[in-house]
This record gives sequence, C-alpha cells and structure tokens, in this order.
Amino acid sequence: LIAGNGSTGEQNGTGNQARFNNPQSLVYSNGNIYVSDLMNSRIRKVTPQGVVTTFAGGSQGDGDGTGADARFSNPIGIANDSNGNLYVVDTGNHTIRKITPQGVVTTFAGITGSHGFTDGAANEAQFFHPIGIAVDSNDNIYVVDTNNSAIRKITQQGVVTTLARNGVNGVQFGSPRYIDVDSEGNLYISDTSWSTIRKLTPDGVLTTIAGTSESTGTTDGIGTSAKFNNPHGIAIDINDNIY
Repeated sequence: LIAGNGSTGEQNGTGNQARFNNPQSLVYSNGNIYVSDLMNSRIRKVTPQGVVTTFAGGSQGDGDGTGADARFSNPIGIANDSNGNLYVVDTGNHTIRKITPQGVVTTFAGITGSHGFTDGAANEAQFFHPIGIAVDSNDNIYVVDTNNSAIRKITQQGVVTTLARNGVNGVQFGSPRYIDVDSEGNLYISDTSWSTIRKLTPDGVLTTIAGTSESTGTTDGIGTSAKFNNPHGIAIDINDNIY
C-alpha cells in the first residue's frame, strides 16, 4: 500500500493517512506518481515516500489557473510528455487540459462545456466525453473520444485530427475507453463493451488483437481465443508488452 486506505475522502497526508475518491488513472512523471482523483476533481501527487498532496484542482469547475486555483470536472485519463507536462482528459468539460511541472493548468484542446465532433485548431475542436489519453515519443497526443467512438490525435501545435471513427472506412468500435502507444506508433485501445483489445496502426488499419468480440470470460489464450470482461485500463512497457 502506497497511499490511501480504502475509505473515501480528499485529505492529503502520508500513506494510509491520505484519502481519494474514485481515483481513475495514474502516470509516473518527474519521479512521482500523478493520479486523476475523479470525484474530488483533482490531480494528486504521490512521492516515492507516499506523501500525497493536491497538485492541481479544487472544487468542481472549468477554470484555468495554478495549483488549487484550477478547476476540473470528472478528470479521468492522464499522460505525460517528454518535458514533464501532464495532459488530463477533463471528461465532464469535454476538454484536454495541460499541467506544467510548476502546476499551471491551461485548456489545451476542446471547448469547455461544449460537446460535439469537430477537428481543427485546438480552441475550435470538439470532443464528447473523452476518457483515455496517451503521448508518443514525439509528444503527439492521442485521445479516446468515447462518446464519438473515435480516436483523435493532437499535435503539440494543437491541431486536432481524427484517426479512426465508428462507421467511417469500415471502422467499428463498441465503447473504446483507454489507450497507449508503442515504440513504433501503433495504438492499443481497450474496447470495453466489446471486451476486446484493438490495435490501430499509423496507417489507420484497425484490428482486434486479443479477446472475442462481445463475448466475455476469463479464458487465457492466443489472440482472439482469449476472453476479457469489460476491460478498461491499458499500458505498454519499454519492450512493447501490453498489460
């Protein structure tokens, strides 16, 4: 046990003195762990010694700012780039937020409180209940735009494009949730409602690499002979193994 003790709350502290409320995702960055604390609408920082502090956020809202002055609405996915910046999927606000190592929070892409489906410049793009996020070795950002059943890409210049979307060019998703990227730029997506793991190549080819579509279970095996039950998080290690 690093932090928390199973009861809900919002307290900072060390180890089991700290409290979270429905934590969702985490990322290791700058020697610390950062956690999206969903129901507290905060991003929490956990040091290697288990000291928990609030890195950004306070009460629910949508405001930019530094540290506790910033506001989130149901943050879920979190990832980091090569410069130690964090990117948070602010699901309730339908936006992607950026947090610098100094705790400065800005809205990186999307229109606060306005859901839809629009590509383009960051401040014109729209998302609809995005959840998962990943950053590649070139600091391109990939977002699972869950209620649009789409995979979106955001460059460091803030240009948003769609890589794959349900019903376009033969693509079919159930309910994609989380995402990670390997060393060759392939994206791996947990397609939760279909209980499968999907692969999207840089060329836009979508395949099912593990799990049996719409068939749940606990069977181990190779590829589509294996079965999952409502998979959520996904991660890839330095050797491109998938978890």
